[in-house]
Amino acid sequence: MESVSGVFDVLMAFVDVVDAGGFSAASRRFDIPVSRLSRNVAVLERQLGVTLLSRNARRFHVTEVGRRIHEQGLSMRVLAQNALAIARESLDEPAGELSVQWPAAWSAGLVGRVANEFVSKFPRAELKLQFTTDGHPSVLDDSVDLLIQPSSKLLPDSSLVARKLAEYRYLLAASPALLETLPDLSTPQGLAGCPVIGCLANSPPYRWQLHHAEHGAVVVEVAPRFFTDNLTLARESALAGTGIVQLPATQCAAELRAGRLQVVLPGWEPPAVAINAIFHSRRVLTAAGRVFLDMLSQAFVAQSEATA
Repeated sequence: MESVSGVFDVLMAFVDVVDAGGFSAASRRFDIPVSRLSRNVAVLERQLGVTLLSRNARRFHVTEVGRRIHEQGLSMRVLAQNALAIARESLDEPAGELSVQWPAAWSAGLVGRVANEFVSKFPRAELKLQFTTDGHPSVLDDSVDLLIQPSSKLLPDSSLVARKLAEYRYLLAASPALLETLPDLSTPQGLAGCPVIGCLANSPPYRWQLHHAEHGAVVVEVAPRFFTDNLTLARESALAGTGIVQLPATQCAAELRAGRLQVVLPGWEPPAVAINAIFHSRRVLTAAGRVFLDMLSQAFVAQSEATA
């Protein structure tokens, strides 16, 4: 049987480069010098006797044999990760690295508190928390263990598993000063002539879906004056009187209590949004991952009860 000694590390470097779409992108994502990645891929090509990548100043291309070897490399990485997870399962407490991606606009304070509690309680675990910039991240690569994603839709990828952590009820809200300048809003159709704040995470942001327990569902065409995918910025814009906004009830509870925002069209609400923890079905979720999810779930329940 041919020896595979020394192949694994250089193969993983090749997988990282292909996953990232190039040497520079892989260097930024994994914090590995480009020179080392290039050297490792060259070593792998020399060991295998085949060309894996065709690259020049303008083009990065994976050869046919490179694609096939990349697929095998992905499987090997998952098997290695599962082996590590099994070993850590035998420990008395969560240990090892846990990589989590979280949308910055969603409950950053809550996840920060949970993260601090987690690392304080489990000193053998290493938590890597990355905040994504858009409101609805959708890509879960193999460098990430958990992706926290708000969504009102089902997962399109059967290789992923979603655990629902919470469901956010949405409201329409606006500043009292803005509402004083608008005609009386008694039906959703009246929104068509009002200044509104569009959410770029909704598709399309100029078409609002609303539901009423007695009157059913409607779709209203609106004309946003301002667009953003950041809920905090959307709330601040609403407080400044820029327009009517769609917000999670938890995101504007304090402002509603203080009278700085008012509910618009009581009874009519946008669709609720679920907060899901997404992970790969083919990879063992470590004890650290399971404990972190349990802590998140409990924190969301406490937040929901506090704002009910």
